[in-house]
Amino acid sequence: MPKLSVVFSARERFSMAARSLEALYSGCTLPFQLVVVDGATPEPYRREMKAVLDGRPNVEFVTHPGYLLPNKARRLGTEKATGDLILYLENDCLIRPGAVEALVALAADYPAGVAVPWLWEKTARHHDSSAVKVERLPDGTLRLHAEKEPLKLEGGRRPVEFFEHHCFLITRPALAILGTGDEELNTREAIEISVAAWSAKIPVILEPAAQVEFHAPPPVCADERDFFDYRWDPKRADESHERVSSRWKIVDMPGTYDFVREQMLRKSHATWALIRARSLLRRIRDWVAK
Repeated sequence: MPKLSVVFSARERFSMAARSLEALYSGCTLPFQLVVVDGATPEPYRREMKAVLDGRPNVEFVTHPGYLLPNKARRLGTEKATGDLILYLENDCLIRPGAVEALVALAADYPAGVAVPWLWEKTARHHDSSAVKVERLPDGTLRLHAEKEPLKLEGGRRPVEFFEHHCFLITRPALAILGTGDEELNTREAIEISVAAWSAKIPVILEPAAQVEFHAPPPVCADERDFFDYRWDPKRADESHERVSSRWKIVDMPGTYDFVREQMLRKSHATWALIRARSLLRRIRDWVAK
């Protein structure tokens, strides 16, 4: 059995971290090393995490004095990870029972360089980014497009060309090729690693038996709003978009502005509820029109 390390880091807030760790330990029967990357976590959430981890073996904290963007956090955690397999887990995800075991088995059986779970958003909708495909055009540029038929949960393992950073498992050989990514990015980092894996022909396999709940905001608590704003800074997002599109020669890359604006609107329960209501009304109108 290969050794497993879990690198646990913040995505955009801190308040779900203890709950995420509880789900990891209650849902996983395999032994693992846990590396918690702590980038200026507010003290109440740090205490909550340590309460969950008190007395558990093979736990290490990597402490940084300031906020961290995702790829730097993953790199700091990876430097302390000793496993042959590394599970990257962001702190707003809840591992469902058996998910880690399914990903580890996939890496051994397929074998997959990257094993990704079936992601559910908290609204119980599938997070269907795995339906994105990469296409090389005649002039050497790349284009991303969605498959006409979205993936279904029924069925077995299948190759995918795009995966999110919320939760994924990677082997050491694949990590040696892909690394932990550009540390200046606050967005589009999932596009970069996905295109890098596609370009290097590293097998990325979806395991429907591994299920993970992704809990996007709201809420964003008062003591984590500074970090949320740091993560989704619009100027850095524009620069991130340009860095990724230029580096990989991606044409018509999905726009950054609307995505970041949506993320910032998630800070308010009321605003986000209004956005969701308008989206639902649009879908109803479209359905009636048909």
